[in-house]
Formats: sequence, C-alpha cells, structure tokens
Amino acid sequence: MADKPSSPIEYACARCGGIAVTRDAWAEWNVARQRWALCEVFDFAFCHQCARETRLIERPAGGAPPPPDPTP
Repeated sequence: MADKPSSPIEYACARCGGIAVTRDAWAEWNVARQRWALCEVFDFAFCHQCARETRLIERPAGGAPPPPDPTP
C-alpha cells in the first residue's frame, strides 16, 4: 500500500471538479477480521455529478475545482 500523504488529498472529476466520484474495485471477505477488505482498485472512474465516466485528478483536500477538461 502507498505511503500516506503528508497533507490530506481528494480525488476529483477532471471535467467538472466535483468530488462525488467512485472507482471500480474488488473486495474480499476476511474471515479472521470479519469484514470486507479492499484487494484491487481498477482504472474505471465515474463522476456522479456529471453522471458519466471520467478521469480522476488528485489535489489537496478542499482544493478549488480545476479548469474544465477540453476533451469531450
């Protein structure tokens, strides 16, 4: 697993800057801990504000929205 960043970050939609975004992932049941454990995260990202597939950008938490993505 990657090291924790020194400052909080957020992931945002490259098109609209919204943070209502999700990624496809796999979780597997951990019998010993009795809870789901995230085991794989995939490239597909979805913006619930745009209601479409997107590319995610990483920015400081609470950051201002980026300029609009020029790609349709």
